Order: sequence, then C-alpha cells, then structure tokens
Amino acid sequence: MSAILGYEDETKTERTLLLEIRKKLEEQQLWQKEFLKPADVAAMLGVSIDYVYQLTAKKVLPLYCPTGKLKYIAKSDLMAFMRGNRQLSEAEVREAAKQNIKRRGR
Repeated sequence: MSAILGYEDETKTERTLLLEIRKKLEEQQLWQKEFLKPADVAAMLGVSIDYVYQLTAKKVLPLYCPTGKLKYIAKSDLMAFMRGNRQLSEAEVREAAKQNIKRRGR
C-alpha cells in the first residue's frame, strides 16, 4: 500500500511541477505580446479584472478597442502605469535632501 501511495505522491508532485512550468511559460508569453487583454493585465498585476476596467474607465490606463468589442491594453501603457508612482529609495531621499540644503544655503 505504501508503494502505491509513494507513486501517487510522485505523480502529484510531477503534476504540480508541470502546472508551475506551464504557468511560468504562459507568463513569459504574456510579456512577449504588444497588446494584452484586461484579464492578462489583471493576472500580471495581481488585481481583479474589475479593477483593471476601473483604471480604464478613469482614463488612468488607456484602452484600445480596434473592433469596438474586443478590448486591449498596450504593454507600453501598462509599463508606464507601473512606473508612474515610484517611491524613492532611502539613498535617493538623502541625496535630494543634501541637494536641497545646498540650494538653500546659497
């Protein structure tokens, strides 16, 4: 019986590994595309599809509708959105403070 369970465990492990590999390959393929579906964008950002549509409705994230029905988001627009609210590192904050002190000291 234990030999059978061991085999089943190996099979589950192999299945899990194959699913993980498939998921990673699909993610890599998404990054290769120039235009993405809202569901793909949601998966890439780890948010809901509804949130992606909220961003497009608020005009925060541009939406392309070439046929009027199908909706796409340009990868370049997504990357610009992701870079939009960058937080400075501690070193950058210190450097900016030094520059500010130098300017005021003149």
